[in-house]
Amino acid sequence: MAHRTELAEIQTLDDGLRIVYLKGLITCGWALLVILPILAIRDVITALVGVAGASIVPFLIMRVVTISLVVVVLYGAKRWRSFQRRPLAVAWVLVSAMAVMVLWTIARLGGASSPVFGGLITVFAGWAYLFPAGWRQTTAIGSAIFVGYLVVIALGDGAAALRDPRTAAQCAMILGGVAIAAFANHAYTEGERGRLDALLTERKLAGLDPLTGCLNRRAIDERFRAEVGRAERFGGSLSCLMVDIDDFKRINDRFGHQAGDDTLRRTARVLLEAVGRDGVVGRWGGEEFFVVLPETSAGAAVVLANEIRRRLSLQIPAQGEAEVELTVSIGVSSTNDGGALTASRATVRSELVGRADSAMYLAKRSGKDQVVVAVQEVDPTRPPTAISVPAATPWLVPVEETDGRWLERVGLVGYDWLAALACALSLLYVPMDLLLGRFLGDERSMAVGVIGHLGIAGTLVACWYAVRHSHWLSQRIMPLHLVTAGATAVAASVISLHFGGVESPYFVGVMLFTLVFSFTIPGGAKWGAPLMALMTLSWPLTALVVASTPVSPVALLIRSTIILVLALICGFAHTNLHRVRRERALVRSRLSRLAMMDGLTGAQNRRGFVTRLDEELARAAQRDLELSLVVIDLDHLKQINDRHGHLRGDEALQLVAEVIRRNIRAIDLFGRLGGDEFALALPGTSLAGAEALARRLCDEIANSAVAVGDGMREPLSASFGVSSTRPGASTREELQQRADEALYVAKGAGRGLVALSDGTPRLAASQKAALRSPRS
Repeated sequence: MAHRTELAEIQTLDDGLRIVYLKGLITCGWALLVILPILAIRDVITALVGVAGASIVPFLIMRVVTISLVVVVLYGAKRWRSFQRRPLAVAWVLVSAMAVMVLWTIARLGGASSPVFGGLITVFAGWAYLFPAGWRQTTAIGSAIFVGYLVVIALGDGAAALRDPRTAAQCAMILGGVAIAAFANHAYTEGERGRLDALLTERKLAGLDPLTGCLNRRAIDERFRAEVGRAERFGGSLSCLMVDIDDFKRINDRFGHQAGDDTLRRTARVLLEAVGRDGVVGRWGGEEFFVVLPETSAGAAVVLANEIRRRLSLQIPAQGEAEVELTVSIGVSSTNDGGALTASRATVRSELVGRADSAMYLAKRSGKDQVVVAVQEVDPTRPPTAISVPAATPWLVPVEETDGRWLERVGLVGYDWLAALACALSLLYVPMDLLLGRFLGDERSMAVGVIGHLGIAGTLVACWYAVRHSHWLSQRIMPLHLVTAGATAVAASVISLHFGGVESPYFVGVMLFTLVFSFTIPGGAKWGAPLMALMTLSWPLTALVVASTPVSPVALLIRSTIILVLALICGFAHTNLHRVRRERALVRSRLSRLAMMDGLTGAQNRRGFVTRLDEELARAAQRDLELSLVVIDLDHLKQINDRHGHLRGDEALQLVAEVIRRNIRAIDLFGRLGGDEFALALPGTSLAGAEALARRLCDEIANSAVAVGDGMREPLSASFGVSSTRPGASTREELQQRADEALYVAKGAGRGLVALSDGTPRLAASQKAALRSPRS
């Protein structure tokens, strides 16, 4: 839980990686606390059965010293800031200590003939899995350990030992382990970096308005709260601008919503350029922006506001945009504008926003295209606007994928990598089979090795081809992973036993296949535990069954322990990699939702709705189905905002959205097109069916009201425009244009009505008798 809390506070990718390094260091420490006692127990057992030339005391001392170092590292990672700031440097020290321990053990236990050389693979495999360091550092660690091994062999057995084919085979296996560990580290690094980058992007998108690139309502409130607190603590001025685009509704009605979107983007661009890094710009409502100016007096804020107004009036539309005259009304409030602000931070924020809002409306009533500075009680008849942000809507919370579809997709990709890497590993063993077979003079073992490794590669290719061309197999990819792992491990064990029996260096081949399977197979503990059990038990069980000569208990124990240690490391890594991959997928799923959802109402935003509408239109055309579009405009939202504040306007939008959501099907599309406009796409629904739904929604919204305080309620109404793809096939633009034309008919006839368009816009027959004049 603490790790998740820290991740929630990261500001940059480097901050996130530092936390990941620290977590990897702690995980590595706990893994060693499990592994080192196992090695100590093995040392005691081998001493009891007798190993010539080896004393148990130095080994036990070395284990105790290493365990003490691990305890210090774990304590420092939790308590010491120097460790927490430099986790990668501490990890280097820990890995170096482990490498020295393994190399010293090799020197004490037989040099070139020691089976402990397989322990070197566990060292850099653990590093590669637990620290997203990238190719360079992983390769550097592996190369240093490899050189250390050569030095130990040369010093212990002489330079002649380096020319022994068995030593060459061991070196080739170590290099193969380095390469596989580098692949594993690359997968882990990309997974962690992608997850952290997605988290940062999610945080950024969660605070941005997708249309304008400014902060959204929630984010600007958070920044405003912080700036008010800073001004309260350190003194200094704090100013605010409330910017409203003049006649924005007329721009939408005359030129269309695309021109309205272009106007919003142009306004946001000018605001961001004018304010620069000294201020914060947020989109407050449909066509309103809020600017926070720390350390800015009222006079300086007025100068900036007039500069913004001048720049906007000079804006030249980009090619393809409507030539819309752009003017704004701006209200300015400040902590030194003469108003008596209370000491309460919440009240300060409320008064600043309310006074800027009132000043902006005074500018609009005075002729628009003006800047008005707030003084205390600019408009006594209009209460201050309370700054408040609606709570997150539950339908924006992503549902975790528990149906196995994600695991199936990742498993298919993992099987591709498994087949490629395992085939490459098998083919690399063929020259070693030939080399050792010639050196040992064992033609039978050489033939078994070559045929066996070629058989493994061919079988993996055949399985991969079958998976890619069989729907039945692709749906059972995780059991197939386990079957493939078990069969490969047994085959590799049989081949290793033909080259020198239990004491063959080829037992490391099982370790290398364990590495490959552990980072290419997803699934977490549910699939990782059986996988590691298969890979751990395959070699000793095969040795007991297949070996033609009596098995040496000491040789079996030493090699099995090394395989077990690597399997434990891979088990830690497998679970961690699965978590990283899953979290990355979930964050990307949330990013997709954020990019396509309106944070206030939970409906799809304009981009998401248009994207889904295009898909549904293509599906309807392919299947010769009818599709209807309903455009909904909430009447007099501007008046609710003016009279009662934006909080009540937000509540009205949420109430309308909830009414719509209760009355539509799961297959229907629901989006918010703009400030007070919604849209419904109804697949497989005729114009008459869409009309019936629109009338039901119209009546239910007319029976709804928003509480505005003092027991008063503001009634709501909405106008509806309905169009359909019949008669004749329609493009999205044609469908939207017809619905918009019908909507304007409904609004022009008195609002709170439903109008249809099947080529010519007209009021619904049942609504003609319900005409009423617009509200004042």
